[in-house]
Amino acid sequence: MLAYDGGIPIAYGVGGTSFSIAVAIAASWVAFSVGLAGTSRHAPAVGGLLLGLGIAAMHVSGMRAIEVQGRVAFDPETSFAAVLLGTLIAGLALHSFQVLRGVRGLAASILLLVAAICVLHFTSMSGVVLIPDLSVAATHVFDPFWLAGGVIAASTTLILMAFGALFVDRHLTDLKGLANASLEGMVILRRGEVIEVNERFATLSGRKPAELVGRQRRELFAEAPERRSSNDLGAGEGASEGELLHADGGYVPVERLCRTIEYKGRPCDVIFVRDLTARKDAERTIEHLAHHDALTDLSNRSSFDRRLRQALAAAVHHDDALAVLCLDLDRFKAVNDIFGHGEGDRILRKVADILRAGAGEADTIARLGGDEFAIVQTGAAQPEAARLLADRILKLFSEEMDTRRDPMAVGVSIGVAICPGDGTTAERLYGNADTALYRAKQTGKGIACFFDAEMDAAVRTRRQIENDLRHAVVRRQLFLEYQPLVDVRDDRIVGYEALLRWRHPDRGLVGPNLFIPIGDDVLATLVRLRLLGVRIVMDDFGTGHSSLSNLQTFPFDKLKIDCSFTASLDKDPAAHAIIRAIIALGHSLNLPVVTEGVETERQRQIIVDEGCRQIQGFLTGRPGLAPSVDAASSSSTMPHRVGA
Repeated sequence: MLAYDGGIPIAYGVGGTSFSIAVAIAASWVAFSVGLAGTSRHAPAVGGLLLGLGIAAMHVSGMRAIEVQGRVAFDPETSFAAVLLGTLIAGLALHSFQVLRGVRGLAASILLLVAAICVLHFTSMSGVVLIPDLSVAATHVFDPFWLAGGVIAASTTLILMAFGALFVDRHLTDLKGLANASLEGMVILRRGEVIEVNERFATLSGRKPAELVGRQRRELFAEAPERRSSNDLGAGEGASEGELLHADGGYVPVERLCRTIEYKGRPCDVIFVRDLTARKDAERTIEHLAHHDALTDLSNRSSFDRRLRQALAAAVHHDDALAVLCLDLDRFKAVNDIFGHGEGDRILRKVADILRAGAGEADTIARLGGDEFAIVQTGAAQPEAARLLADRILKLFSEEMDTRRDPMAVGVSIGVAICPGDGTTAERLYGNADTALYRAKQTGKGIACFFDAEMDAAVRTRRQIENDLRHAVVRRQLFLEYQPLVDVRDDRIVGYEALLRWRHPDRGLVGPNLFIPIGDDVLATLVRLRLLGVRIVMDDFGTGHSSLSNLQTFPFDKLKIDCSFTASLDKDPAAHAIIRAIIALGHSLNLPVVTEGVETERQRQIIVDEGCRQIQGFLTGRPGLAPSVDAASSSSTMPHRVGA
């Protein structure tokens, strides 16, 4: 407009020019607010149209400020065209800024906006006609020269301010970016009110930064009761743990550190927070693993011991009863050895599920190690509750583990002890439950036994013998006696039986019927001995541990008829029938049969008549020292031969 030459001198009124400046500023602010801050996809175009209308308003008001000695005439068509073109191009400028990103969008929008201003001004000015009129006088005007200088100065100042603002903004943006890049949350408070937060703090709190500004400190942290009255953390406070309030109502464990700094010219408190969620989760996991079995997630031995002592103390204090159940899996070792440890682990997890289903919510279930489990039952009438629990567990095992059809199924034996009757200390109560478990496994497995005093004495004796037997070989307390084995067809010695004897330092000569059963798990040893060429005889067949199932399982080479049947042979028809049946069984299995305990000629004759070919007993020789060929030859007038 300053470059326009209408043929007569032109000046600009102060009021009109100032008004046009105000119009330009206001119109630009409205247009950019709508175009750049709006959420609609049409917002930039609408903002551009508003900007074009604002430029037109500035132009019209600026033209009204012209002071000349004459009149200003406008061409309506030219003016309308100028406003239309300027408005459309301005709308396109802001639309390009939205569509084209980066440098291209910025350059296109700048060029289009300059074009909009120039097209509007130059087109409109081309339709202006100045008509001289000496009767019109101009007053309070800007001289064009000074106005041009003011425009240049103002434009230069705006440009410099823009670059300065850009530099400051970039500098502040870099500092804010540095704060946002931190892995720790940061919040700045002035007199307990939030004035600045970084993105990490906002993320931890579950809110946007703008939602946190203006909040009070008590709205951010969950404080201990003794500190809730204070709005500010003390300056220089050391690191402490606390909880950050989350937007969803939960709490985030954090470590906090507070410092007092000068921020924007005023003292402020800056609080740094570090998320402790992962560390707390790890601590909880470690704590859980310290008290639980990693495979089954049941309580482990240390946790069981602690819980048992706590429950006992409470029971004794309130004169209540509780029960301890010891459980041991039947057949687990064989299944684990045959099918592998992976299958064994699966079975143990299944057992844990069965115990959870059978036990009550207040009961403590623990895996003590291997295939050993235990339960502490509290808050119930005893011993009825323990009996019901044991029956429930046995029933669940029979339903879930069919040992008759599933080769990988296992059974369970249970021993039960009740407080206070069976003990009031953890050691005694658990020991008595274990004793009852031992009786359950000895009785037949797959059952539950309750502890009693007689059981305790028997088990203590047995375990003492077990302990002594372990040292008997080292202490040379075991020795052998030999008894000849005679073939009745020709009365010749075909071999000798080596009989194991135990001379105990306190008990004297311990009979084999007492210590041999304690030695109930020798299958693997028997197999290895047989591979070495040693032949194995099932002794005392038909009594004790010499059952038909063992005959099927163990690799025996010979059967021996127990002497108890032989002693009753000539006066008890039932004993005679049993001997006849055993001899027939041996022949059908291709196993030689030996009848022991033959002491009379009458017994010998009956045995021979029933088809047994070998006998053993006092009639043919007593147990003695290791035999030799010479000793065997001189021990009888009949011809003898020493067998292997």
